[in-house]
Amino acid sequence: MKRFTLIILLLGACTYLAACSSSEAKQTIHPIKNKTDISIRVATDIHYLAPELTDFGSAFETYVASGDGKALQVSDEMTDAFLADTAQNKTDILILSGDLTNNGERKSHENLAKKLKTIEKTGTDVYVIPGNHDINNPWARSFKADKQYKTDSITEQDFAKIYEDFGLKEAISKDKFSLSYLAPASKDVWLLMLDTNHYKSNMQLGSPQTDGGLTTGTLEWISEAAALAKENGVKVIPVMHHNLLNHSEVLRQGYTINYAEDVQNAFKKANFTFALSGHIHTQNIASEGSLTDITTNALSVYPHKYGKITYTGENALFIIKQGK
Repeated sequence: MKRFTLIILLLGACTYLAACSSSEAKQTIHPIKNKTDISIRVATDIHYLAPELTDFGSAFETYVASGDGKALQVSDEMTDAFLADTAQNKTDILILSGDLTNNGERKSHENLAKKLKTIEKTGTDVYVIPGNHDINNPWARSFKADKQYKTDSITEQDFAKIYEDFGLKEAISKDKFSLSYLAPASKDVWLLMLDTNHYKSNMQLGSPQTDGGLTTGTLEWISEAAALAKENGVKVIPVMHHNLLNHSEVLRQGYTINYAEDVQNAFKKANFTFALSGHIHTQNIASEGSLTDITTNALSVYPHKYGKITYTGENALFIIKQGK
């Protein structure tokens, strides 16, 4: 198995990157606020499908065979195995950066939330954002024998309720224009969880929108969040579903965030040096000037990769590795 290590040293505005082959406010109380070193896992594009939605018959087999490689046949088992391994390795924080479900099925969201509650009981704090498949998805389906059937999707309000225990309740600041929020993951590290998805017109369009972006209001909110973090002397990890930078010569439109230059400039003004993303179903690190975007491969697609981050508080150092 190939692995890489990315080391990001954050001292003021200075950033040091090395790649190798080897794969809130001050008064806020948080369970791991006194930990200097924290372990973080990052997974994206789980595309979880509740087993109750399929009999694994011919309609389901045809659907999987005509798809893009997602291992939906073992979706439940694979998700359980990943979460069990995360708990066994005593992970402090688990970040899930969108496309939590196959096509936004309510049952899939509800099942996954139950699994995340279970892992939180083991001591891992979970933080989620939606992806373009998760909300108002007209493609939500169940499968029986040789037929597909429409099944319930969820709204933006439903998402906030179902996943309220996984970042939204802990948030010290929430964006008025999206499901984005700022959460104090530890005494030294805050997570800027950005909802970059366009889902309000999905039902009228008849399909989920692939592209994403951030409104001017959200960009202004990001600036406010960065100022709050600076005031409290903490590091910020921005997390988004769509990509901050280009990761492919071919797959750009719909994958790299719309009006990317505006978002990049907002990140630079906030003194962010790296972001975590998903969506494109590939593992890659892209850098442009002072910014680096680390996109993680879809957990649902072979070779089922995820990211590992170790934050060492003594040196304000992030060490980011790939796992599978």
